[in-house]
Amino acid sequence: MYFIIKMNKKILRINDLHSERAKRAQNKKSEITSLYSKRAQNKRAQEEMVGFALIMVVVAVILLIFLSFILSNHKVKEIQSYEVDSFISSVLQYTSNCSDYSGKLPIRDLISKCKNNQRCLDEKESCDVLNKTISEILSKSWKSPLVKAYELNITKENQETLIFLKKGNKTNTFKGSTPQVINQVEIEFRVYY
Repeated sequence: MYFIIKMNKKILRINDLHSERAKRAQNKKSEITSLYSKRAQNKRAQEEMVGFALIMVVVAVILLIFLSFILSNHKVKEIQSYEVDSFISSVLQYTSNCSDYSGKLPIRDLISKCKNNQRCLDEKESCDVLNKTISEILSKSWKSPLVKAYELNITKENQETLIFLKKGNKTNTFKGSTPQVINQVEIEFRVYY
């Protein structure tokens, strides 16, 4: 009987050893499986991030193409200096509502009347008529979306300002007329864009 008990103990120890080995093997197997699953999850996460980045790049390219298409359709012709000079020449030829004995005066003659503080035949101040007429011409002529501001300065020879008209916000980019002098009065005009 003693022999049977010893054998049973040995068998139990062998079974315990087998179960411990089986548990260790099972633990190693689960560790290896969890490592592989973590790697697989990391790989899937990386693939998703790469996919998201590709989508963002495609959207950015589409937006750039769309933006360039929109901007290319709305190109505005740049204002040239000769256009500003021509404008001043035309304004000087424009007939105002101020009259003298010879008839309605062009702006060129109205500037001289304003310089000498003379009135029109209908007793209106020549400077008021000049200011109103030029303001109307400027507001109707420079409506381009490219024009941010304009400035007209008419001064006497002693630098006394007869008329100064300004509209909009000045920028660093402008085209200006060549200063014109008429009867010792200087006319300077700038268009800011």
